[in-house]
Amino acid sequence: MELIEQQRLLARLYTDAETRRCWLAEPERFVQAFGVDGGTAQKLGAQVEFFARSLQRKRLKAVIILLPATREAMSSKFDELFLEYSRVPSPSGEDAVGFARFLRESHAGIPPWQLELARFEACMVQARQRSFVVRWFRSVVCRMRCCLMPCTK
Repeated sequence: MELIEQQRLLARLYTDAETRRCWLAEPERFVQAFGVDGGTAQKLGAQVEFFARSLQRKRLKAVIILLPATREAMSSKFDELFLEYSRVPSPSGEDAVGFARFLRESHAGIPPWQLELARFEACMVQARQRSFVVRWFRSVVCRMRCCLMPCTK
């Protein structure tokens, strides 16, 4: 296997939970499908899983910075749901916006006001990128955010 192919395979293993599951569950089949040496495949399995978790945590920290009030409101459920969300790679690289959308679509027992708060903060992220975004909200989200996070100048 050439170096470029190895790098592509490792990138896929690091970011795609399904490929990692296949690697760990059926190493022999994986070795045949991707032309990887069997001994190397088993040795790298633990390293790949560790690195993949590290990438998920890095993505989580970046999203916490962009959605701080949502994190404050949801507490540990935020982290738990983000790790579920991050099992597949983010196609656009916009984890904060994608995660807010994931929360709305999953309805994982999240109160509507928290979903609205996540949507508001994601809108703020989009506004920074596009300069102008128009959204309608059902509640005065700005007040909720200021109650959870002290407003700074």
